[in-house]
Amino acid sequence: MNLSPLRGRLPILGADEKKELSAEFQAQLQSYRQRNFVQVRDSQFDLPEFSSPIRILARVLGAPIVAAPELQGALGTLLRDYEESIRAAPWVDPRCVVIEAVLLRSHDDQTERVHVGEITRAANVILKVRGEAVQLEAKEVGGILRQLGLSPMRDRKGFAIRLNESIRRHIHQLASRFAVATVQEGTVLCAHCAEFVPFEPRNEGRVASME
Repeated sequence: MNLSPLRGRLPILGADEKKELSAEFQAQLQSYRQRNFVQVRDSQFDLPEFSSPIRILARVLGAPIVAAPELQGALGTLLRDYEESIRAAPWVDPRCVVIEAVLLRSHDDQTERVHVGEITRAANVILKVRGEAVQLEAKEVGGILRQLGLSPMRDRKGFAIRLNESIRRHIHQLASRFAVATVQEGTVLCAHCAEFVPFEPRNEGRVASME
């Protein structure tokens, strides 16, 4: 809820004021519910252009708005901004960027293992390209990998993840679950991508064919 800025101190409501406000608005809400129960129950309001979770949210928020088409229609703009913010979040989230970095290396069939230092450098390049000044440390990346079930083991060059088929599949599962940027783009680069990249109408035509 947006409030106009106040020059003075914010008012503090006492118990009596809270009860008065509650009684006033509760009565109005109850009256609205009684008058519009059937219309809300039978509402056909829908915004099919959104992905499933946002579409459901739109129906939940839009159905109770009765006889106010302009207000109902404004939901589209609000939810579009909300959806964009959700989709943008994985682009700079450290966990998502680390998953994306190790996902890129997992597509190299010639790579049998990838070191934490390599993953850290790749993740920092991704962050830099996306305009983020924050840089990750190898120790932090190692901790993120362990939290994700990708436990690096020490070898002669440091800590590394062995990229067998089971681990590659797990990496793709993580990429799908966290909706990292590569998955959002709908790019298919291997059999695991074909299994885990979500197919939605908006991605149709953008999914590359497998070689």
